[in-house]
Amino acid sequence: MTDEQTVEDLLARLERERLDADRLYNDALTRVDRALQTAPRLPDPPPPFDDAGLATLNAQWNLLPGGPPPFDGSFKGRLRRLVWRMVGPSIETQQRFNAALVEHLNRNAASHHQTARASRELIEMLGRELQALVRFESLLIQSLQTITVYVDSKDRSLGGSELRQRLALTEQRLLALKRLVEQATATSAGHAPVSGAPVAAPDAAAPFASSVDSITYV
Repeated sequence: MTDEQTVEDLLARLERERLDADRLYNDALTRVDRALQTAPRLPDPPPPFDDAGLATLNAQWNLLPGGPPPFDGSFKGRLRRLVWRMVGPSIETQQRFNAALVEHLNRNAASHHQTARASRELIEMLGRELQALVRFESLLIQSLQTITVYVDSKDRSLGGSELRQRLALTEQRLLALKRLVEQATATSAGHAPVSGAPVAAPDAAAPFASSVDSITYV
């Protein structure tokens, strides 16, 4: 047959379990608190695309705005033809290169502007989101710190309701016990012993006759 657990042992075990639970919770809360991060410093947005010289390139890329020089049968015409045969291919090659380069710069200028603007907006948005995350983690820590107080208050509220019910029931039982003791005391006092009759033993209720209210004090 196993020994029944005493109230003191039960209370001691419950207290140990409570302390262990508090320690585990506090350790977990400490780890969460240490994991709280700070918003890192983000890089500065890139400088805007420099297209200051693009207008000049568009105005000066064409080396022969009027086309090749005119040729005729005159001495100057034949001389121009001779010179053009020597330098013309190089000038036309350079002009085609200039045209391709300027067309490429014009086509990509808008893309560079959009990329720089998107990078700036992305960095700003990322900074706001990181700050919001840090604020959320801080509020989460504060919320976790209030859980113990909240649970204790709920426990007290639930326990208080049960205790009030138990105390009300106990008070009713004590009042009933008081009436029974008073009735027994009155009955014993109303039956006095006759002369010459043997004295009866003191009634069991007699010890309560003088201090019945002391029961309710307990």
